[in-house]
Amino acid sequence: MVVITEDKLEWRRVKNVFMKYKENELYLKESDLPKVTENYQLSMTFQGTEIHFTPEYKLKIQEAKRYNAAVVTCVNRLSEMERKIIIPSYMGNDYIPPWQIFEQLHIGRTQFYTLKSKAIGKLYVLFQTENLK
Repeated sequence: MVVITEDKLEWRRVKNVFMKYKENELYLKESDLPKVTENYQLSMTFQGTEIHFTPEYKLKIQEAKRYNAAVVTCVNRLSEMERKIIIPSYMGNDYIPPWQIFEQLHIGRTQFYTLKSKAIGKLYVLFQTENLK
């Protein structure tokens, strides 16, 4: 039987929130593409075909915006150094290895992982209070 520690569960839940954040971010970038037609409907053109957005799609966009705004609010409540670790680690567009982050911040490896662990714990609590899953 595999025993998973509370720290590992916290890390997994926080990582899932950031994965959904990144998914929503890609989804919202697509939502910036639509144009308003003469009939005041949203549409996108893909190689000559037109797509009309349904009310469910519009609700999905609103939910994605609300979710991502809540994630950003939670991250902004961290200390400056914790934000400097979390944002490139989980919210950036490109993968940055941990060693590059702690070199840029001029901190040691141990301090980096200690701060990251504390930030993950804080985010876990903040995400729980915001009901982010």
